[in-house]
Amino acid sequence: MTLSLIHAQQQISGVAILVRSAAHENLDRLKDELISTLSHELRTPIAALHGSIDLLLSGKLGELTDRGQRLLELAARNSDRLVRVINNIFDLAEFASGQVELVPQPCQVVDLIEQAAIAVQPVAAQASINLRLHLQPVEIFADSNRITQVLTNLLSNAIKFSAAGDTIWLTVEQRSTALPAAPVTASADSYVVIQVKDQGLGIPADRIEAIFQRFGQADASDTRPQSGAGLGLTLCRSIAHRHQGHLWVESEVGQGSSFYLALPIASTGFSAQAGNTRGNRGVKNLLEVARGS
Repeated sequence: MTLSLIHAQQQISGVAILVRSAAHENLDRLKDELISTLSHELRTPIAALHGSIDLLLSGKLGELTDRGQRLLELAARNSDRLVRVINNIFDLAEFASGQVELVPQPCQVVDLIEQAAIAVQPVAAQASINLRLHLQPVEIFADSNRITQVLTNLLSNAIKFSAAGDTIWLTVEQRSTALPAAPVTASADSYVVIQVKDQGLGIPADRIEAIFQRFGQADASDTRPQSGAGLGLTLCRSIAHRHQGHLWVESEVGQGSSFYLALPIASTGFSAQAGNTRGNRGVKNLLEVARGS
């Protein structure tokens, strides 16, 4: 509490009282500490559970009945989901506390997209989702693992909210203009913008920013068709901002969604010439992955 006298014409005419509560700051600190502690404590038993299920599914401990196989496969899928949720919570806690150390290095955008496409290809094939890729080789200076994590999450979400037979487009372009709704840190001269466009349900206008908040969902009802903790996009945007970039979405209900990941282009540009075998190889392999070959 701070008290200040108010003077008027060399006389005390009143007093100003400023009361400042630290409860909100303490609550945020305690919340972050709780999340961090829970993440650490949960990782070990979940890892043991996950490993045990995989061992049983491998058949090394004996044959299973058909019903037992189905139940273990269900348990494996749910344990995978639980591991992803815990990892996201742990990562978010580290980002919030400033403990995350990125390992930036020159890398090709095509190679990062290739890794993400390989990761989601089995799920896309099982859901009968078509991938259409329009790429160009661009070099960025980034933590390749973290950017691949973002791309994999965006593609996984697009697949999750698409119907059988739908198409997901992934395009790469270079921009020299300012980013829409970009944070103050996004101030590079040129960016590579990776777009993931789907034909899904779309996002209501009043939920556009909510999906980037922790535990936010486009559909916050109990009857939403797709499950999820609402942490992936929060983490993805944090990663983009740490790279001096940005992540945003344009969407309309019933018309699908387009997610954009913008990252600064490396100062030593990557020349897309016909003789550059690394860039050409990346495009070729990624197109093969998209066809499921």
